[in-house]
Amino acid sequence: MKQILYRGLPGRLEQGFSRIMSSLNPGADTTGLSRLIHPDLAQLTWPNAPPSPRRYRDDLNERLYRDLTRDNLPMLLQYGDRTSMAFSLEARLPYLDHRLIEYCGTLPYHFKIRGQTTKYLLRRVLQDRLPGKVVNRPDKMGYPTPFALWLKDPLRDYVLDTLQSRSFRQHNVFRPEVAHALYEQHAGGRADHAWLIWRIINIEKWLQVFQDDFPASCDRFTPKTPTISRIRPETLHQDQFISV
Repeated sequence: MKQILYRGLPGRLEQGFSRIMSSLNPGADTTGLSRLIHPDLAQLTWPNAPPSPRRYRDDLNERLYRDLTRDNLPMLLQYGDRTSMAFSLEARLPYLDHRLIEYCGTLPYHFKIRGQTTKYLLRRVLQDRLPGKVVNRPDKMGYPTPFALWLKDPLRDYVLDTLQSRSFRQHNVFRPEVAHALYEQHAGGRADHAWLIWRIINIEKWLQVFQDDFPASCDRFTPKTPTISRIRPETLHQDQFISV
């Protein structure tokens, strides 16, 4: 199971699981999330997961590097590419010019965050070129979806079927009773566990497809068109060939 979860999960699922597992760090769990992970799995994965090698001395640049190369940016690029291609749009990303990325990677952290001001250098560069309400805006909009509401009503049966399934109990990744309690808190409006529930569901569905039903999944996605090895020579007719 350790091999599956730390080497097999797609990037975002692995990231979500790692964030859940981080709650098992002694003294770090202030919400009781450590109860969510099955104790057998917790014993295997924490604290035995090897740390990632550092590339920067300061924590901010190290976090930004991970966001750029592994966690955040790959996810956003996927969303942007899917959304733009769905409407036949060609998206351009000027900030991803490798020369700009390499230059920003050499800047000390106080050029990136100063006090409570994020993107400090970028805001200074653009302060005479954009309206103040744009330059000084503290938040940003990505591709928000109301999935926190979807989990409460339209997807309620789907979530409950997953959390109450036999495979969810047998995988021994999460404690079903704790996961169900977290969902009921969310559905009842007592807490917002949308991101956590969504990650739990995705990890469980991934295990169902790629662990429990992998051969059948391969068959479902195998093209049905005939391959060369399946074509018998006697079935070919002269008029099927094209003279070159």
